[in-house]
Amino acid sequence: MNVDLHLHTNNSDGVISVKDLIKTLKDNDIEIFSKTDHDTVKGNRETMLLAQKSNLIYIPGTELSTFVKSDVQGLDETFNIHIIGLGINSEILEDYCNSVATRKQLTLRNIVEKVNDCGFKLAMEDVMSDDRIVDRGAIAAALVKKGYFATKKEVFDSLLNTTDLIKLSVFSNDIQTTVTAIHQAGGIAIWAHPFRVTRGREIELAAKQVEQILRQMLDAGIDGIESYYSSFSVEQKEFLHTIAVKNGLLESYGSDYHGRSEKELLLLKNIFDAKPIQPLLKRLNIDVC
Repeated sequence: MNVDLHLHTNNSDGVISVKDLIKTLKDNDIEIFSKTDHDTVKGNRETMLLAQKSNLIYIPGTELSTFVKSDVQGLDETFNIHIIGLGINSEILEDYCNSVATRKQLTLRNIVEKVNDCGFKLAMEDVMSDDRIVDRGAIAAALVKKGYFATKKEVFDSLLNTTDLIKLSVFSNDIQTTVTAIHQAGGIAIWAHPFRVTRGREIELAAKQVEQILRQMLDAGIDGIESYYSSFSVEQKEFLHTIAVKNGLLESYGSDYHGRSEKELLLLKNIFDAKPIQPLLKRLNIDVC
């Protein structure tokens, strides 16, 4: 059986609907999956119903934002680290996600206000889209659309990640609070793409930084790591597999598909057999034998 436990829809920063995601999974023979939209459980019930109709095995999920303490080399609370909750009770986790979303929207409003103080003309209406949970990328996209900058990268480098604005970007809870919330919702906490963090753009970490973050994850009671993240190199996957075995952690796989590009679709099409992550699936009461 083929599995993908890291997928996004337009309920967060993906560009496809739940219905289109289900069709894409069927077309590519992926039988076990989890929709893990950022900081929300919106769309999980719809996903469950459509998955049942399509004879797919659906694992309720989400991908929660968090941050490390200051004792990790080169990182602080302005760098986003992600933890996936698998097998969650979406109703129990809904209040937690709503509180994070509220803080996220408040940070966006504060950033938009500061952007305007810097001489740009930007309204929240330029950023929000159909009540979706958006992030600073939406602000960058709006400034590019208005012609202030050529690229989103330029927006982050020249404006959003500068000292005055970056301090306004923190909205998430720390690792311990995040892991505890997943556990209280009956879920399994998986550290997503451990070699990668975000700060307006994706940033690749060194092995030493991964090891430093791991100590905080273990202290918080993390259950597993996404050691088979689809776009990681063979060396990175082997490193994470070794960490998992050494620390008795479950291992997970995900393509991190958002529906944005052909490159992402190719990662999703590179299907992954469920056998290497059987211990995780067993914890989720899924038998792949």
